[in-house]
Amino acid sequence: IEPETIAQIMTIIDGIINDKLHYSTRLAVIKTIEALDGRLGKTEHSYLKTLVTTLLNDPNQEVRNEAKLYCFKRVLEGRPVLVNALDDINSEDSIEKLQVSLMTD
Repeated sequence: IEPETIAQIMTIIDGIINDKLHYSTRLAVIKTIEALDGRLGKTEHSYLKTLVTTLLNDPNQEVRNEAKLYCFKRVLEGRPVLVNALDDINSEDSIEKLQVSLMTD
């Protein structure tokens, strides 16, 4: 992976942590991660883990749900657990939303 790509990823992580990116941009980041997934090496994987963890703690509920859904889909596809996002899904509301979004995909 090129150093400028890592720099871009770090900028995105910083933007998410410091709430500098609009929530729709943060949602787009999740879609980009999904597209890149499976084409990443070990180094990129650790950045991905940091990025997903950051998104799971996003101030916006929709972004958090999308990040959880992404982690959930990975597990359903039989890929290794990236971040154990299912620990904090305990409200019926979140589970229902996850099920609905899984069905509509």
